[in-house]
Amino acid sequence: MHDRMKERPKLIENSVDLAVLIERMGRLPLALEQAAAYIWRTQTSCAVYLGKLDKAGLAVLDDSLSEPTTDYRRTANATFMLSFEKLSEEARQLYILCSYMAADRIPLELFTNSIDKLPEPLRKKAAVDIDRILAELLDYSLITRDDGFINTHRFVQEVCRKRHDDGDAGYLLYCLDMAVEVFDYEYGTREDFDSFAINLPHVLEIAGHVEDKLKNDDKAMEIAGSIYHEAGVGLCKTGKYAKALEWYHKALAIREKVLGLEHPDTAATYNNIAMVYKAQGEYEKALEWLNKDLAIFEKVLGLEHPDTATTYNNIAGVYDDQGEYAKALEWNHKALEIREKVLGMEHPLTATTYNNIASVYADQGDFGKALEWYRKAYRVFVEKLGENHLNTKTVFNNAEIAYNKAGYSGGFDILFSD
Repeated sequence: MHDRMKERPKLIENSVDLAVLIERMGRLPLALEQAAAYIWRTQTSCAVYLGKLDKAGLAVLDDSLSEPTTDYRRTANATFMLSFEKLSEEARQLYILCSYMAADRIPLELFTNSIDKLPEPLRKKAAVDIDRILAELLDYSLITRDDGFINTHRFVQEVCRKRHDDGDAGYLLYCLDMAVEVFDYEYGTREDFDSFAINLPHVLEIAGHVEDKLKNDDKAMEIAGSIYHEAGVGLCKTGKYAKALEWYHKALAIREKVLGLEHPDTAATYNNIAMVYKAQGEYEKALEWLNKDLAIFEKVLGLEHPDTATTYNNIAGVYDDQGEYAKALEWNHKALEIREKVLGMEHPLTATTYNNIASVYADQGDFGKALEWYRKAYRVFVEKLGENHLNTKTVFNNAEIAYNKAGYSGGFDILFSD
């Protein structure tokens, strides 16, 4: 008997598990009572119960191993509604929208930057005084506030969602519209990267609910696929390649199913998967995915479309990284021919090809030619994007490196000042 007792697991391994469980259950006393009943009767642990919550959500409340005489799901729902029904309509709407997002650090800008996408009366009230709406939620302890962010409880979110999404996807669609409104970046400034990192967990949470609730709605699924694709873009630009590939492949699965194997958006995801492999130095894989991309663009969009030119440009980049400079220049000039003809010589994408050609010459050690092409790119970027744009600064820095490697002294600023 003594040996058997020694084998029984500890119910609470550490205070961290207990604190996480308390927060996860929204600090609702009856919900915590249910959790304690399950843990005691199964002689498992907080960690095991947390795992069940993450996997099954509110269904855990129906577990027969919990206290059998109490309907905890109904009780939790009733407890939540005691507070919820006292709120104004706009406060209820705001909280329902929050319930489809990640629980922590929901940025207020997600709402204020997409006012036109909100339901009425929240749209009108938030445009005037969103702080008053938040004060209601704070009064009933449904949220906490941290400067420009609000936090809520995952458990209470689940109760709220369960009450409002059965047979009615209206609020989820509002969230989807908000996600599309804010999750679009040029990555030309530090602010773009910061905003991406802040919004990422929330738009991914929204897209995940779309996959769960609206999987037969092709339009909603298409938007979810676009969100996953944009997540991959930002993660790749911040060097998180494994996560970028994960979200690109989720986007691809949706796009291939909803849009088809020859749709330009499907091809765009092929292209971006290739760019991740290029960044990781897996050049053969990169070319394999770029060729899949190119086959679609040349067939569907034609040989003179800007997206076809982008693929030419990216193929050139792979060859440049491999040290195959002649091939790199060949593909860059194929891209340049299209971009100058279709977009014009003063377009930022045309300037990107100028920059890429310059980089090939710099890699070859022909710094004189590199500076000529860097100068062409710089002039366009300054005029169209401004001196502080990331592209402008990158070209300027690349040119300065080439200038110094060429052994020139003085006069660099003058070369790029007119």
